[in-house]
Parts: sequence; structure tokens; C-alpha cells
Amino acid sequence: MSAFPEYGSWALDNADCIARAELGMGVKTFGLCWCIVCACQAFFFAIRYPNVSWEYILVPAAQALTYGLGYSGVGYIQLADGRIICWTRPAMWLVTVPTILMQINAMGSFKFISIDVNSLQISISLLMIVSGFSASVAHETAIKWMFFVFGSLCLILIFLVTHGTFMKSLARFTDAGTPNAMRVALRLKILYGLFFPSWAVYP
Repeated sequence: MSAFPEYGSWALDNADCIARAELGMGVKTFGLCWCIVCACQAFFFAIRYPNVSWEYILVPAAQALTYGLGYSGVGYIQLADGRIICWTRPAMWLVTVPTILMQINAMGSFKFISIDVNSLQISISLLMIVSGFSASVAHETAIKWMFFVFGSLCLILIFLVTHGTFMKSLARFTDAGTPNAMRVALRLKILYGLFFPSWAVYP
């Protein structure tokens, strides 16, 4: 018996799921709008380079490319068993997630038993993304859950390191006590409050 499912078997058994996976024009148009917004944001920062760092250009540019490919239909592949997978989303995360984490890590070094956890966090984020994509394409339920649990553990580790980095940076500006330092501390609190919910709920 083959370890792989019969070609198109899942699609035949789950025709209703295939129908729901088809994106309507409203969803595609919404993605196109976000593509344009992200492209404008990338252009806005690009014309201000080198007054702004390259991260501010790369992240929205990668998002614009992803949403654009999604609108065109190129951003999706159909597996042998019939399931439709969005490959551009994890591809975008491979670019944007390490970049965002590097920006956060620049606020302060966070070490555990003399280990530079900030650098380790970047590798963990790549493992998380690869595990998530592997769970999406796997057809065995046990394998799916294995990758899902491993990816979730990686996300928890990323949250712990990011929490430590934010707290260390907040303490530094709060202890300074100057008006400018307190304004920076307030912005860090806002970013802290936005980071975790947005990363937790985004599929």
C-alpha cells in the first residue's frame, strides 16, 4: 500500500471544502487593495533611504508581492490529494518574520546562561515557519499535529524572548526618567501590546 494518498482523493471526498477554498472577487479585491497600500508604503520609505533603514522597505515590499500574487492566483498551489495551499504566505514570513525580530532585538540584548538568545530566536522563527508549512502540506493527521505542536512551541519561545527584550528595553528608558525617554517608553508599551495579539491571531 502506498504511503501517499490517491491523486485527487481528498478533493473527491471533500468537494464542499474545495468550493469554500475558492476565493471570491471581494476577497481578491481586498488583497489587491492591501497590495497597493503595501507597495505605496515601501515606495514611501524607499525614497527616504538612507534616512530610514532597509527593513522598513523590505517588509512592506514583501507583503505587496505576496498580496499581488494572491490576487493573480499564482500564490496558490494544489496538492496531489486536491487540497489548495497558499505558498506565498509562508514564503513572505521567511522574509518578514526574521526582519521584524531583528528590529525588536536591536532594542536590547537578551541572554540566558551566556547564550545570545536574540540570535537563536531568528533560527527558531525559521523552524516555526517551516513547521507550519509542513503541517499544511502533510496528509497524515499524526504528522500534521507533530509539526503543529513543534511550531507552536517555537512561537512560545519567540514570545518569551521578545517579552524579555521589551522588558529590558522598557526598564532602561523608564530608569532614565527624562521626558524623551518616557515618550519612548510609552511607544514601546504600545508596540508591546500590539505585537503579541497580532502574532497570535494571524494565521
